Amino acid sequence: MEAPVEAHDLEPAIRSLASLLPCGVLLLSGEGTPCFASARAADLLGTAEPARLADRWQALCVAAGISRRMLPTGAQPLRTHGTIDGGDGPRAVRIEAHATGSIAGARWLVLMKRRDRADDDDTALIAASRADTSQQVLAGLLHDLNGPLNNLSLTLALLSGTLSRVTAQQPDDATLARCRRYVDTLTAETQRFSDSARALGAAIVPPEASTGSIALSSLLQHAQRALRHHASLREVHLSIASAAADLAVAGDPDLLKLALVDLLVTAIDATAPGGEIAVTPDDAGGTLRVRIVARAARIALDGALDEMLSMPRSQSVCFVAARRILELHGGSATLRADSGDAIVIDARMPRAHA
Repeated sequence: MEAPVEAHDLEPAIRSLASLLPCGVLLLSGEGTPCFASARAADLLGTAEPARLADRWQALCVAAGISRRMLPTGAQPLRTHGTIDGGDGPRAVRIEAHATGSIAGARWLVLMKRRDRADDDDTALIAASRADTSQQVLAGLLHDLNGPLNNLSLTLALLSGTLSRVTAQQPDDATLARCRRYVDTLTAETQRFSDSARALGAAIVPPEASTGSIALSSLLQHAQRALRHHASLREVHLSIASAAADLAVAGDPDLLKLALVDLLVTAIDATAPGGEIAVTPDDAGGTLRVRIVARAARIALDGALDEMLSMPRSQSVCFVAARRILELHGGSATLRADSGDAIVIDARMPRAHA
C-alpha cells in the first residue's frame, strides 16, 4: 500500500495545476476551511496573502455560499454564486465545488471566477459567439439585399435595351446619350454590389472541410484583400511580397486562408498607428514559410500562448487559432519579440507537390 500523501507534499502539485487553470482554486479540509489557495483565488477573495485567508474565512464562506453544511457529499458538484467584500467593494463570484475524498486532509476542490467582470477567456468566448451568430445575422441581411439588387439589375437591363433602340433612332440627341452613360454607370456599380454580396456570402458561410492544395500567391492575395480596410483603419502600412507561381500549400484551402488572415490580424492589432508590417514568403525545402515582421508593435508574450489548459489573452486568440490550424496541417507558427519594438511571426506550411 502506498504511503499517504502529506499536505506539504501535495501543495506543489496543486499549485502547478492551479497556475494552468483560468480560475481561482481552493482546497478545503474536512472542516471546510482552506488548506490551499491559489494566488488568483486569494486575490479574488480580497486577500493579498493566501496564508491570511483563514482569518476571514468564516465570513467569506457564508457570503460565497460554500459554508461547511452546503458543501457536496457525492459526485454531483455544488454550483452556486455569492457576493463577497473584497476590500474595494462587493464582488460577485461564481463557485463550483467538487467533493474529492480525503487526500492529505483535503475534502473539496473549489473553483472560483468573478461574475461581474470579464476575464480574457470570457472575452474570447463572447468574440467566438459574436462570430457564430453574425453568420446568421449577415446571411439574413444578404438575403434581404439580394432581392432589391436582382430587381435593380433587371430594371437597368430593360432600360438599357430601351435606350439603345431609342438612341439608334435619334443618334444626335445629347440627352439620350447622357442617359445612356448614366445607365451604364449604374449597371457597373450594381454589378460591383452583386459581386461584393457574393464574396460576403462566401466569407460568412464556411465551406465544408476539404483537402487539396492552394497556391501560396492566392493565400497572400486573399489575405491582403480581406485586411486592406482593417490595416487602413489602424493606420498600418501592410506590404506583402509576391510568391513564386509554382509554390502551393497542401491542405484545406479555406482553413489555410483563415490561418493566414488570423496571423495578419494578430500583427495588425499589435502594431501602433504609423507602424509597418512586411510579409515575406519563401521556399524552405519541403515546407513553405511565411514570415510576418511588424514594426512599432508589442504583444504580451506569456505562458498563456503555450499552456494547454489556459485560455489565451484576447489579443492572442487569433494567433493561437492559426497555430492550431497549421499544426493540423503538419505545419507550425511561432511568435517572438524582436529588437524591442517589433514582433516576428513565422508560419510554416506543408508544400504541395505536383
